[in-house]
Amino acid sequence: MKLNRILAGTVVIAVLCYLFTPGMSKVLAGADLFAWRKEMILMTGISAFACMGLAMLLAVRPAWLENWMGGLDKGYALHKWLGITSGVFILLHWLLHDGMRWLVDAGLIQRPPRPGGGRGGAEAGFSFEGFAHSVGKWTFYIMAALVVLALVKRFPYKYFRWVHKAFAVVFLAGAFHGLMLMPKEWWALPAGWLMVIAAVVGSVAAVWSLAGMIGKSRTHIGTVQKIDIKDSGIVDLQIRVNDKGIHHKAGQFAFVKFDSFEGAHPFTIASAGGDPRELRFAIKPLGDYTRTLGQSIKPGQVVEVEGPYGRFDFGGDPEREVWVAGGIGIAPFMARLDELAQSGGATRLTELWYCTVKRSDAAFPEALEAACDRAGVRLRRMIAEEDGLLTADRLAAGLGDLSRTLVWFCGPIAFSRSLREGLVSLGLPATAFHTERFSMR
Repeated sequence: MKLNRILAGTVVIAVLCYLFTPGMSKVLAGADLFAWRKEMILMTGISAFACMGLAMLLAVRPAWLENWMGGLDKGYALHKWLGITSGVFILLHWLLHDGMRWLVDAGLIQRPPRPGGGRGGAEAGFSFEGFAHSVGKWTFYIMAALVVLALVKRFPYKYFRWVHKAFAVVFLAGAFHGLMLMPKEWWALPAGWLMVIAAVVGSVAAVWSLAGMIGKSRTHIGTVQKIDIKDSGIVDLQIRVNDKGIHHKAGQFAFVKFDSFEGAHPFTIASAGGDPRELRFAIKPLGDYTRTLGQSIKPGQVVEVEGPYGRFDFGGDPEREVWVAGGIGIAPFMARLDELAQSGGATRLTELWYCTVKRSDAAFPEALEAACDRAGVRLRRMIAEEDGLLTADRLAAGLGDLSRTLVWFCGPIAFSRSLREGLVSLGLPATAFHTERFSMR
C-alpha cells in the first residue's frame, strides 16, 4: 500500500542519512558498547525526527498533499502511524540514553573514562546543551502521556483534540533538543540537512496549528436551516452557507463545528449539484457527541463548515460501477444520485447495494427507489435480519468480468476489509476497490 511505502521510505531515508555520518564509520571500524550506544541514540533520534516532521506537515491538511495522498483520510491514517513510529523511536532513544546509565548505577557495567571529563563532566553554570538534555527528557515524558491518550479511543474527542494540539508544543521542544545536541559535523552532511528540513517544516506547521490557522482558507460560516430526526436516530441536517458556498464533488466530506469547545467533526456531504450554498448532512448517532447532536443543535444556529475534502469522487471510466453502502454509508451515494439525475443519468451500468441490519433502518433516505430511477441506477437492498450479510461471492455472482468493474464502498471498516479481500481473490483489481477511512484518530 502507498501509505506503508511512504512510512517505510521516511524511515529508510533517515537511516541512510545517518549511515553517511562519521560515527557509522567509527562503529564499523570497531567500537565498544558505549560508542555503539551513542550512535544508536543518534540513529533513533534522526528517525524519530523525520517521522515527526512529516506527521506535523500532514496535520495542517494542505490541499496539495491531499491530492498526492489520494484523500485526507489516507493522510490522517499516515499521520497516525508516523506518530506511532516516531513514538517507538523516541522510546528506544530514551532507553538507550537512560537505560545504560541505570546499568552503570547498578554496577552491572562500567563506564570507560572520559578524556577531559567530556560532555558529562561537572560543569558550573548554565549551558544550552545541558538545558537541551533536560528539555529532551521532559519532552519524552509528556509525549509518552500524549501518545497513550491519543490512542485510547474511549478518551472523548473534545478532550482528545486539545491533547492533540499539545503535540505542536512538544515538537517545538523536540526540535530545540535535536538541533542543539546534533553533532557539529552533521551540519555539512545529509543527516544534518534532513534534521534542518524536518525542523523547519515541522515548526512552521506547529506554529500554524497553535495559531488556529488549520483549514481557515476553506472555512465558511453557515446557518442551520432544518433538522429532521428520523425514527432510526439519523439526524438529517440542512445548512446554508452564507458566502459563495462550497463547490464540492459527490462523495466528499466537510468538517462541521457546532460548538467551539467540541470542535469540528467530519461528515459526508449528502447533497450535490444545485446551489453550492445549500448543504445536506446525514449524521448517525454512533458516538458520545453524535448521540446528543439532534437535541443540542437548533434551527438558526451559526456553524462553521470547512471543506470540501476527500477523493471518494466516483472517478474512472469502467464498464460497470458497483456502489456498496453500509447503513449511514448511504450518504455519499445520495449526493451522487442527485448529481447523476441533474446530468441526465448514469452513462454506464451502475448498481447500488444498500445494506442495513433491520428493515426500519432502510427507511432513510425516503424515496430512494425514485432517486435511483432518476439517476439510472439499479437498487439492490440487503436486510441482514432477512437476507443475511452481503459477501463477495454474492456481490460478484451477477457481475461477470470483475476486471472491468469499479467498486465504491462506504460503511463499517470490518465490512470493507472482508468485502475487499473477497473481491480481490475473485479477480477484482486491488486498485478498483475505493473506500474512505472515516476514523480520524
